[in-house]
Amino acid sequence: MKLLKNTNLVILVFLFLLSLVAGGAKLFEQPQEIKFFADAGVGREWIIPMGAMQMLGACVALLDRMKHIGIAIMGACFLLSTIMIFMTGNSLLAVFSLLPVILSVVLLVRLRGVEAPDDRG
Repeated sequence: MKLLKNTNLVILVFLFLLSLVAGGAKLFEQPQEIKFFADAGVGREWIIPMGAMQMLGACVALLDRMKHIGIAIMGACFLLSTIMIFMTGNSLLAVFSLLPVILSVVLLVRLRGVEAPDDRG
């Protein structure tokens, strides 16, 4: 059980840091983010809201009672980014970008299992 909790913590820290970096790049309107959104056919007006959501998800995931919500927000933002990467035609990067989405789902499932004991008895 301790190994599971440690693994969950490592995944959470990874997702947290990745969300902060990705969200920060959008909030500060880094040139590569502007180009990425343009290449995906998404208006520039969506850069800051998406960055804010990524950073919000990361911060909410640190709150014990709202951890699931934060992880779900991070996962949804990573999924949206992955879809946009597919829209640009970069399939290899898009497949690789599914990793944080998968990790978000795995973490949500694991946390549900840890926090809600099996009642099948």
